[in-house]
Amino acid sequence: MVDLPPNSTALIWPPNNAPGINIVSIGTTNAPTDPRAGFGTIGADIVQPLTNSIPVVIETTNVEQASQVLVRGTPRSNGTSTTVNASVSSIVNTSPLTILWTANLPVNVGYSAVQVQVVRP
Repeated sequence: MVDLPPNSTALIWPPNNAPGINIVSIGTTNAPTDPRAGFGTIGADIVQPLTNSIPVVIETTNVEQASQVLVRGTPRSNGTSTTVNASVSSIVNTSPLTILWTANLPVNVGYSAVQVQVVRP
């Protein structure tokens, strides 16, 4: 996190050309556009069969192809996260630059949170 310099104004709504990232799907299930991100009793956003790893598809907008896209899975049971690198699957559009990335995330038994981070060059 970066502190704001004194007397500066915080940017609440980024401009349309700001970088963006979105989880498109986990396994064969489309990710919700507004996930609940809760480990409570309301149920999971996505339920997947138990397997060794599962593909996570990510879409970035206005993010350079030279960027690093990281996918992290953290199980509710112990909080020990696993982070994997995503690779470019396809370039969907060049204006604005829209790229699909795929990562194979190891699967844990039970609830897990999935987060994505972009490290730009």
